[in-house]
Amino acid sequence: MVLCGKKQPQDFSLECIKLIDEGLFNGLKFIRDNNLDNYKETIEEYFVVDVPSTFGEVREEELVQDGKKKRVTQSNKHEFIQKKCYFSGYLSV
Repeated sequence: MVLCGKKQPQDFSLECIKLIDEGLFNGLKFIRDNNLDNYKETIEEYFVVDVPSTFGEVREEELVQDGKKKRVTQSNKHEFIQKKCYFSGYLSV
């Protein structure tokens, strides 16, 4: 199933995610609309997503190579939003 008629990572937007998960939409919108340099002490987000399995366990999926080590910053937040939107809107459906 493809949501919003999108298939490529660059085609996904926050508006597509809003249709799937409004909580995720609000979190990503906050990241997009705010300067993360002002939140270094309170926001510690990395290029990973938690994926529930069929047996109730949760595994961590990296959005990029070494995503566990790549912290979301002001300079890479748009890449993070794009990757997370693509994962949530296409790869995880």
